[in-house]
Amino acid sequence: MFHPIVYLVVWTCQGALNAYFAQKRGRDPIIWFVIGLFIGLFGILALFLLPTLSKSEIEENEIELEVKPIQTPNYKSLQWFYLDVDHAQHGPVTYDMLQSNFNQDIITEDTYVWSEEMTDWQKVKDLDLFTTESE
Repeated sequence: MFHPIVYLVVWTCQGALNAYFAQKRGRDPIIWFVIGLFIGLFGILALFLLPTLSKSEIEENEIELEVKPIQTPNYKSLQWFYLDVDHAQHGPVTYDMLQSNFNQDIITEDTYVWSEEMTDWQKVKDLDLFTTESE
């Protein structure tokens, strides 16, 4: 009698062989790997009885992903906190107050800021918070 590991190796090889031929014939290799695991050589036979898919048929079967543009946060609606040069926390302040402090050099591009929608403190320059006059 064969050892269970031998059965496992044979099943895996049948699944891998099925997946390889499925990919060559335009079919989903993962699904055909599972089929090969369960029905072995009959899966390969079934695969060769099915017609090979054309490129247009393959593209029709692929899932289309909806691409959504990255939305920038509405900075003006948030309450802000910032750290001064001595790492003392200030805030909450409005975006307009934060921008005013930036224009007066109270805070700089290297100042750390935080709002409710952020996971951690970040530098002003990393967030692109303020637009320059040249834009």
